[in-house]
Amino acid sequence: MLNIFICDDDKGSADKLSGMVSEYCNSKNIQHRIDVFYSGSDLLNADTRQCDLLLCDVDMGSENGIDIAAQIRTTNKRLILVYVSGYVQYAPAGYNVRAFAYILKNDLDNLFAVTMDSVMKQLNFMGAVFTFRHNDKEISLPLQNIYYIESFDKTADIHTPDKTYSLRISIGEIAQQLADKGFVQIHKSYVVNMQHISKLKNYNITLSDGTVLTASQRRWKDVVASYLKWKGDM
Repeated sequence: MLNIFICDDDKGSADKLSGMVSEYCNSKNIQHRIDVFYSGSDLLNADTRQCDLLLCDVDMGSENGIDIAAQIRTTNKRLILVYVSGYVQYAPAGYNVRAFAYILKNDLDNLFAVTMDSVMKQLNFMGAVFTFRHNDKEISLPLQNIYYIESFDKTADIHTPDKTYSLRISIGEIAQQLADKGFVQIHKSYVVNMQHISKLKNYNITLSDGTVLTASQRRWKDVVASYLKWKGDM
């Protein structure tokens, strides 16, 4: 389920954007939920930790979309932030809060679909799944639902928000299968979904659910480089 928040003090603009998002997601068969907010204060009062994608205006009267995003980033570092604004001069400031894209409202009809395609690629949606057999059943698990994989000898535990799946497969095989899908091996026993990394420090990797894993020293530089490249910072 893709949780999308929209914030714009102009009700007409917010409702139009909501309709475009719904039409796009339905066309891609993406399960989604849309929450629309007509003020920054209403947005901040919501549980923004559950937000995967925030589409936000910048100039909302006395409220500033840059400041609002900075507050949200303190509890949700993983969300994708896209500004939809009528003013181009705010674009550089958007990158101070790691905006993924900045669309002018006049260009929305032309740029919306291609921007959403890029967002979906970043979020590993677009039907990307990891398929495996578990208890004699074939399971296709959306990649965004996988937080990390943990190895025990020749068994691998796939950790998701709701359940842990144990498979008879080596961690090396899984790492190879997921290497080009936003996953990185941080230790001989761990493969991590970079979408869920919220903090990297002193060989420790904190995930969005609060799990802390320790990377091996010999892999640390490659892990950091892979993460920065995946984020687009390199």
